[in-house]
Amino acid sequence: MNKFEKFKKNISSNFNEAIKITLSPSTSFRNRCEFGYSKNSYVMFNDNKKIYLDNFSIASSSIRKIMPNLLSEIRKSEYLEKKLFQINFRSNSNNSVLATLIYHKSITDEMIEQIETISKKLNINLIIRSKNYIYKTSDVYLEDHVNNIIIYQTDNCFYQPNRFLLTKMINKVESYIEEPNDLLELYCGVGTFTLQLSNKFKYIFATESNRESIKCLNKAIKKNGLDNIFKF
Repeated sequence: MNKFEKFKKNISSNFNEAIKITLSPSTSFRNRCEFGYSKNSYVMFNDNKKIYLDNFSIASSSIRKIMPNLLSEIRKSEYLEKKLFQINFRSNSNNSVLATLIYHKSITDEMIEQIETISKKLNINLIIRSKNYIYKTSDVYLEDHVNNIIIYQTDNCFYQPNRFLLTKMINKVESYIEEPNDLLELYCGVGTFTLQLSNKFKYIFATESNRESIKCLNKAIKKNGLDNIFKF
């Protein structure tokens, strides 16, 4: 039983109407991916069993292109390979890639020198993290363009992962709006919907507890020249 059939069965006692499905491609759709790192490979888990990967079919094409190349560079370096435990990727509509290497050790000058070289060689923005420390080769913000609105994300805040469904989700929300006045939005994140709906409502009052997300939203409000969004 696939996830959809399981979902229908679970809600069948309360909802028996037909459920509409919006499809995306089965591969190369995910703009945000997180992996463990072990035995010189990316690692995912399935029923507590480790799966070792060099690439990931559902990742966006720009991430898939970078994955084996970054892995190859890491394998060459004792400094970068040792005590590396997580590698995260993000990409945007312009096919830019932000990759983060997370360590269980202090970051050294040798590591910084090597990731600067790799960043230029692979043409990606690289971030390395350890406890209470971050080093970035470029801007920490990854800029995206959705429906002529600029949105920002960082490597440690939530962002909608499916690039094919994102605009459809926004358009669906907009289709429910009738007689708009003011909007209270809970858990606004980086402002994916907040920014898009700013031209539909007189004022938007948006709440979010994640500080990184609010920084992204503030940056986007300024970049898009909006003056009717208030954050809490």
